[in-house]
Amino acid sequence: WYFDSADAIAGTGIGLARNDVLWDQNEKTPGQYSFSPHYTDEFGKFSSHGVQLLGIVNYGNPLYDGGNTPASPAAVEAFGAYAAAIAQNFDVAGLEVFNEFNHDRFQTGSCGSAPVCYQPLVKSTADHVAAVNPDLPIVAGSTANYDGDWFRGLWPTGAADSADAMSFHPYNKWIYDTPESLGSVMDEANGDMQNLAGTKLPIWITEFGWTTGAELGQQVSRDVQAERLWRAQLTAFAYGAEKYFWYDLIDDSTDPNNHEGNFGMYEQRRDGVAAQPPKPAAFAQALLINAIDGRETAGRAEAGDKVRSAV
Repeated sequence: WYFDSADAIAGTGIGLARNDVLWDQNEKTPGQYSFSPHYTDEFGKFSSHGVQLLGIVNYGNPLYDGGNTPASPAAVEAFGAYAAAIAQNFDVAGLEVFNEFNHDRFQTGSCGSAPVCYQPLVKSTADHVAAVNPDLPIVAGSTANYDGDWFRGLWPTGAADSADAMSFHPYNKWIYDTPESLGSVMDEANGDMQNLAGTKLPIWITEFGWTTGAELGQQVSRDVQAERLWRAQLTAFAYGAEKYFWYDLIDDSTDPNNHEGNFGMYEQRRDGVAAQPPKPAAFAQALLINAIDGRETAGRAEAGDKVRSAV
């Protein structure tokens, strides 16, 4: 469903898109990399439209640890080598180490989801990528929700020494809280980093959005989705987030009741319609990017109504 999505990305003014680069599809023989056409073709279109890629290095590969989350030294080493291959083959603006390592849905390794099991992947990625592109940002974290306890376990492992930014997906601030509650998450994340890692890495919110799908009763209307897009992004930027990735670009389902399938700011293509049909969120995103383009942040603002003065 993201085929030919480069037009939709560029049409909003977005210059950076996040996408997986699944390990098991691109390394079929140990140490040899042949990237699937749907990656080379679609990421090539990104580049031709002036859109860079934040590549997610994920998940497992049957060649190592039986395809489970890498845990053995050999699998961790191979994971890092694969990350370097991504850096060599695509126009990437950064590499994110795994996706939601702390989530049972994505965690199958013998070591488990503890932060001490994640740190070796960060270090292996950073070490291998440094050999081919020492200036490429390595993004660590990528947690399901903002998992404060997990991050407080991560920073003492030294993971920050191998990373250039940290990331999370604060969906726990999605259902019951307002978009402005992201401010308290940013404060907690920065405070924990400073206290436990002795530094403050730039924060990239690499997934966050609202669904218009009715399943589970957690949906919002399309107009509310658009409103929350700009409220959440402006709050994140006002509290110092360096980047914000809306989840997601295009609906994964054509079923309007599908919860997971309706986070997009665009619908899937329809017969007889040349372009991706935009939801109001796509217009809101384009207008927001146009409004803040070229303007410097004028200092921190309080959450809520005052947040607009920060952009």
